[in-house]
Amino acid sequence: MKIKVQGSVLSNILKNISRIAPPLNNALTLKVEKNKFSLIAINEVARCFYSVPTESIEGEGSVCVSIEALKSAIAGRKELTLYEQEGVLKIVSGNFKINLATQEIISYEFEEEENIKTQSWEVTTEQASWLKQAVTNVALTPTAIMENPPLVVKLSSKNAFVCCYSSDHLAFALTKEITGNLELSIPCETFMNVLEVFSKQNFTLSKSDTKLTVSNELCEVSVSLPSREYLPSQIIIDKVKEVHKAQGTSLSFKKEDLLAYFTNAKALQTKERGSIIFKGNSKKIVLEIRTFAGHCENIFNGNYENVNFGLDQLYFEEAVAKCGEEVSLKWVNDEIQYVYIRTKNSYYLLSTLQNI
Repeated sequence: MKIKVQGSVLSNILKNISRIAPPLNNALTLKVEKNKFSLIAINEVARCFYSVPTESIEGEGSVCVSIEALKSAIAGRKELTLYEQEGVLKIVSGNFKINLATQEIISYEFEEEENIKTQSWEVTTEQASWLKQAVTNVALTPTAIMENPPLVVKLSSKNAFVCCYSSDHLAFALTKEITGNLELSIPCETFMNVLEVFSKQNFTLSKSDTKLTVSNELCEVSVSLPSREYLPSQIIIDKVKEVHKAQGTSLSFKKEDLLAYFTNAKALQTKERGSIIFKGNSKKIVLEIRTFAGHCENIFNGNYENVNFGLDQLYFEEAVAKCGEEVSLKWVNDEIQYVYIRTKNSYYLLSTLQNI
């Protein structure tokens, strides 16, 4: 087999494969069959078939090389010629030549699921572009308790809704400018990787209880999904509506003041997660952080009579980082207390409160 391909095209595809289906032991299969050049990557939970646009193709065959070695070998090169000879992958670009050792091809024959209920949706580039930005805005920082928080995605004839949640806080985005037909619950990181690779073209998304398959004209990726019970999307949506309408005490801070306070408070950082306490009266509100390493507080002027609540420090810092110049909070003092924060670009974040 002999292939001529643009180096930038191949480099970008290798980058995408590493993101969405990094191959087991770095073993990437290059295959030429029926005048088509494909890259095949598999690992314990994913498989990827990627068709590579080429300048020309001769012959057929397969060869397996290290994906990391191939990335390095073609970095910065323009026109490439690749061919296999005597168990070696030879790469030529102008006056540059390199030979890569090959390895045993890993089998990529998978047993197909039978009698499995699958849902499929068509996703346009416009929808994918909004989803990519929205998911970036709502993605919660992984914790030891929740390494890959679940994501709820729902596009309807009225609006688009995305929500990332854990057991004690959530973030969501909502717009009426994007509509469609899509509803799924999926690990957040998995969907972020899908959008990173597929968002520039229309694609098809199919999901069963155990597998997610995403495909467009050039690529098909199947990813195993963890066995996890997700909250129904309607429960999440109803909770968000309830929070949005709830009456509460409004608080406002300048973002730069809070960021300065967070920076100073790093002097008290310990391995344990910290708490930030809000205590207010008719003249001021005090933000207080206590750890085993010490104590610090910051006083802000304002009328915050009877305000008294606490937040997980890291959750609050995460929310503030997504806000504009002003950080606006709504403290709802019901049976279950919580704080509602409107972040930049009309994205919302909801954090539950700690007992203090």
